[in-house]
Amino acid sequence: MALSQKFTCCGSASSRICAVALIALLTLVHGIMHPSWAANRHLIRDAELETTIRSFATPLLKAAGLRPEVVDIIIIADPAVNAFVAGGANIFINTGLLQRTTHANQLIGVLAHEIGHIRGGHLARTRSAAQAASKMATIAMILGIATTIATGRGDAGAAIASGGGASARQAFLAYSRGQESAADQAALNLLAATGQSAHGLEQFLGILDNQSALSERFRDAYALTHPLSRERMVTVRRAADASAEIATAADITAAYDRMIAKLNGFLRAPTWIYQHYPEHDKSLPARYARAIAAHRDGDTGLALKRLDILLGDFPNDVFFVELKGQIYLESGQPVAAEQAYRQAVGLARTAGLPAATVAALELDLGRALLSGNQTAGDHAAVTTLTPLARFLGDDPLYWRQLAIARGRTGDDALAALALAEAAIRRYQLADAQRFAQRAVRQLKTGSPAWLRANDIAAQVAQRLKKR
Repeated sequence: MALSQKFTCCGSASSRICAVALIALLTLVHGIMHPSWAANRHLIRDAELETTIRSFATPLLKAAGLRPEVVDIIIIADPAVNAFVAGGANIFINTGLLQRTTHANQLIGVLAHEIGHIRGGHLARTRSAAQAASKMATIAMILGIATTIATGRGDAGAAIASGGGASARQAFLAYSRGQESAADQAALNLLAATGQSAHGLEQFLGILDNQSALSERFRDAYALTHPLSRERMVTVRRAADASAEIATAADITAAYDRMIAKLNGFLRAPTWIYQHYPEHDKSLPARYARAIAAHRDGDTGLALKRLDILLGDFPNDVFFVELKGQIYLESGQPVAAEQAYRQAVGLARTAGLPAATVAALELDLGRALLSGNQTAGDHAAVTTLTPLARFLGDDPLYWRQLAIARGRTGDDALAALALAEAAIRRYQLADAQRFAQRAVRQLKTGSPAWLRANDIAAQVAQRLKKR
């Protein structure tokens, strides 16, 4: 899906800090993430970003003896510098961390470290080892939030939360530091096995090490959820110094530079883009960023002109064509958007891109078909979207689009089921129950869809009992 579609206002700076602190604390203490968090923290599903990061991670996953297809890489729209593993084999990466890195090898080092956590089974061990700490930390955070609400003073809530949280972390840090050291060693082994330099990991840890004198309030979230010790720094530095300096492959550097340019284009103000990617910079990343900036600045004509120049040089570039579809869609030109997305899907298949990438592009095609508000387009959207559940079934937006298509084509029962699927993934239990029950009443008894609706209703009832 197009990048700009993933972002909505996160609220005030203080609310963002509170949310980041909460997820950092829950990740540190529990090693888990409550499902409702994902609905509030604005995940990004962008085919190009996911494809690029996955291309960096795949060799490392294979070297770790892990199947790349079972490890999800999830990008979070959050300026905090953080990455973590949660909920099983899921690697979460904040946009803030991506933008803090300065070259591809640093990001690859972070990925290798997180894969080391998965390989070491650290989540299960963390959950067991943190039983005593979790109660203290969770109560402290609840008291902090409650105090803020009652007094209107964020400083009072923060003082309570930081006090209890610190005491909980003290009981946990020794174990966590052991995990971090093990993940570092695993990362160094994986980098060596894949013929990549360890200097990027050393450099990124050095960025965090420079914050060691700061209070937790001013340190990056990654430094808090990944406790950094002097021993870790020494070990990684020695390994980096002992290894031969290996240049990052040109194609990896190019993909990284392009990904960062796209992120900057969508996340930074257009004025920032024009300052950091000036017109005299004729590199591909700079041209890409300026095309996106023109689109975000509301100048559709200039955005399309810049993109057409890029496509003149790279006519088979899947993601340039995808961006063209996005520009058309967001400027109210559904027919042109449909044509562009169909071209992007075809190019992706021809290029042999992963099936999940093709599915993400087909979801955009489905959105373009629905945006035309035509009966033929609605039926085409049903045909396009229905097979994508195996790839996009964890995405509430996918189910919402399918529900719209089903509803417009008169299939109210399956529309209700799709809405139930979307609601349960957002942890909106009341809505999930209501739509699932509606689907049960309307679907044929004993059919697969009827059975699925009953499953959702049963899951909701079980979760409500645990509240």
